[in-house]
Amino acid sequence: MLHETWRYYHHVAPELCRTLPSFAIWRDPVKRFVSAWSFARRGGTARVRIHPSVSRLYRSFHTLDDAIDHVESCSSVYELDHVFRPQSLYVCDREGRLAVDQLFPMDRISSLPDLVPALHGRVVPHLNGNSHDAIATPTQAKRIREIYSADEALRPAG
Repeated sequence: MLHETWRYYHHVAPELCRTLPSFAIWRDPVKRFVSAWSFARRGGTARVRIHPSVSRLYRSFHTLDDAIDHVESCSSVYELDHVFRPQSLYVCDREGRLAVDQLFPMDRISSLPDLVPALHGRVVPHLNGNSHDAIATPTQAKRIREIYSADEALRPAG
């Protein structure tokens, strides 16, 4: 499945957006950013590759601060490759309101078949795992949470 926004689906299939139930997986912005930085620096994974137009730039991000600086320097989310775009862009409408019916935290992905009736009896795999041992410092985490404050505001309860 491609990384398309709810707004895209609303544009190309508005009736489906009105009638089908929808959900998305929410990731902690700091964990997501650190994973994205690791993913970008390596050029992707065996399953998904970084687009050649940004591969050289991303391989130059030797530190997490390099990636944070890059994202902070962009004046629009559309200057960013999807790897660093905010989650809110994908799940909210133009006014920033949550457009999907439900958000589930990433740590509950294995429970999705119990939480989403249409998935009952199915297994939902985590397809594009990106193992790394990087950890953001408190200062880096603060910067990341500020950049992705709209994502923080979507944090599911519990």
